[in-house]
Amino acid sequence: MLPPNAAIAFYGDSITTGWRSITSPDKRWTARVCARYGWIERNHARGGMGFVRWRGERPAEGEMRQSTGEPLGLLRDVLESDAAACVLALGCNDSALIREGLDSGAQHWAPQIRRAIRRDLDLLLDRFGHERLAVLDLYRLFPPGDGEPPGWLGVRAELVPACADRGIPLIDAGAPALHDGLRFGEDGVHPNDAGHAVLADAIGPRLATHFGVA
Repeated sequence: MLPPNAAIAFYGDSITTGWRSITSPDKRWTARVCARYGWIERNHARGGMGFVRWRGERPAEGEMRQSTGEPLGLLRDVLESDAAACVLALGCNDSALIREGLDSGAQHWAPQIRRAIRRDLDLLLDRFGHERLAVLDLYRLFPPGDGEPPGWLGVRAELVPACADRGIPLIDAGAPALHDGLRFGEDGVHPNDAGHAVLADAIGPRLATHFGVA
């Protein structure tokens, strides 16, 4: 069970940062969940980042970050933080790399994503242990009826067995109400304030159960 006022590290992408779609940081789902359960938010996230995609540095100012799973990047900040627990919310952006591989016929991204996932999970388990590491199944965020995106299925095909091999349960990130009404920003991809409230209502209780908090 987490102690009162525990710091939680959220390691993720733009859905975790609230990138360009929320009015203030306290509106994002991670902040809302922490406020509800008395946790302290440590938000270690970057828009566009995955286990491999855009994880590296920029070759030059104004250029895209390198897609590589070799550096720890923001994960180092998570491991060195004062957090008592961690929520891992990555993978959606790696689907772009998987799609690129499917389109070109070159499958070099999948092994890199596999290695990065397994290395990250091992480091996080060593730091936080099973009871204080939560891994979200972000595929459930996709709206129903849109089919199964092949890129994300390729990422999930690496994440699911890696978690199973380590005895880590995947926590459902689904929030059906997210797709009812105007809950996204102008780009139609990133949830707005109302969307992040829905995410907090859906994901928060699942995290509380996992961390043993009433």
